[in-house]
Amino acid sequence: MYPVNQLDFTSLNRWVCLYFIVVTCIAASSFFLTTFFSRGIRPDGLASDATKQIQAAAQSKKWRWPSDMHKYIDCKASMKDVGVLMLALFQTIMKDRKSFAPLIASCAFSNAVSIILIYVVGAMYFGPTAGFLLSLFFASSFWTYQVILSCGYQITALPFFLLTVLCADHAGRAGGMAALVLAGLSGVSFALMMFSSASSRKWLPLIFAAFLYGHRSLLSPPESLQAVFSAMTASPALMLMLAIGVIAVLLWILAAIFSAQIVRAIYDGTAPGFISDDFMQARSETPMSVYMARRLRFIKVFFVFSLAVLALPIFSLLLSTKPNFHAEVLSFVMGFFVVVAVLTAPRFLTNIRHYFNYWIIAQVSPHFPFYQ
Repeated sequence: MYPVNQLDFTSLNRWVCLYFIVVTCIAASSFFLTTFFSRGIRPDGLASDATKQIQAAAQSKKWRWPSDMHKYIDCKASMKDVGVLMLALFQTIMKDRKSFAPLIASCAFSNAVSIILIYVVGAMYFGPTAGFLLSLFFASSFWTYQVILSCGYQITALPFFLLTVLCADHAGRAGGMAALVLAGLSGVSFALMMFSSASSRKWLPLIFAAFLYGHRSLLSPPESLQAVFSAMTASPALMLMLAIGVIAVLLWILAAIFSAQIVRAIYDGTAPGFISDDFMQARSETPMSVYMARRLRFIKVFFVFSLAVLALPIFSLLLSTKPNFHAEVLSFVMGFFVVVAVLTAPRFLTNIRHYFNYWIIAQVSPHFPFYQ
């Protein structure tokens, strides 16, 4: 890790400032030149996913919730919600809701931000000169411009990945409220990344490693059972996470026991009015066995989710007995779930189901069969 004071732009040597200015100019030039010379091109056909996303973003004034985009796109925005939101923003800025220009511009903007963030993150880990060279290497890569001109959302997720790493690292070295805020922002950026591109999941190991590396000074595994109980009583954040995990497991048990009766009541129309029947709108044409099969899938997914929620505080405790570490983990998770709630509201279960349906689509229809 490069010394922190080497990145203090208020007191630091002119080379760091010069590198930053040059990288910013390169990033701005990349954005404007790519946007200018790509005018009028059509990367995809009329029936492509990109065309459908352009049409959905054009209806953004009709959205009451961000997830309303899915009504106009038949789930082709799943795992790309943030990319479509950025597309809608650039459509408004450029006053163009029909062509590919705003989509290419939004991708080019993400690429420009990534050029700057690669310098900042590279300087943080390896020093300003190495960060500058890494940024130049990325800016001169043909791959990024191929993705931009193909309207690929991989490039949209990249700046959020870099922000997640940057905030996570600084949270580990900050203290007090600043550490909690940075950890929360890291979780927010992580959620935005995960809802930008289906390729984002490939960065999960890197983010995990960056979080642990940034918090290496707080890592202190318990050495005895007594240390475990002492850490639990000394950390309100850990106790809260454990309580939430236990509640999640109890809810799964209740769902496993009573879900069949609930599904049957909804199907028969005898369920109380506060229970939504959105997922059974076609029940007049669909046998109950189909919904029972969906119930079993839901129970399995909920089981995995509840175990993950319970495992989080246990894993956090195994990594460290320090309350600060648990508080930052909780802040990260809260930031993540706030964004997930905003992007999936108001039909949380339906939109999350569509998200994970798209998650596994590569097993059925990969974009790169030769690579597979």
